[in-house]
Amino acid sequence: MATGIEVWPSLAEFYIYDETIYRLLAGDARRNAAYRNAFKKVLNGKTVVEIGPGSELVLSRLCLEAGAKKVYAIELLEETYLQARRQIASLGLEDRIALIHGDARRVELPEKVDYCVSEIVGPIGGSEGSARII
Repeated sequence: MATGIEVWPSLAEFYIYDETIYRLLAGDARRNAAYRNAFKKVLNGKTVVEIGPGSELVLSRLCLEAGAKKVYAIELLEETYLQARRQIASLGLEDRIALIHGDARRVELPEKVDYCVSEIVGPIGGSEGSARII
């Protein structure tokens, strides 16, 4: 029985960002509902770091929706960082999402975080590359 099309991130090189796939995933209701349900179970009152949030900061926003008190979002790509910064400002979330431009392997956060969320496994091409970053 066919359940419809399921979209996954591309297996592109890390620095090649597949914007079309990102937009499709960011707006996927079923995918976001699964994250929302999982996050509600553990993130209330917690501090979270998201690695590679993308321009829409979907996981960061879902973390806040689930009750996270603070999210640090680390974005490596400059253009994506600038877009994410504009998104945070337009949503009025500057006090809840701290966007950091840099390499997650080298960034030092101002406080201890309770959880790390990320979807960088697909864009990097596998867990081997993302494991070093996370």
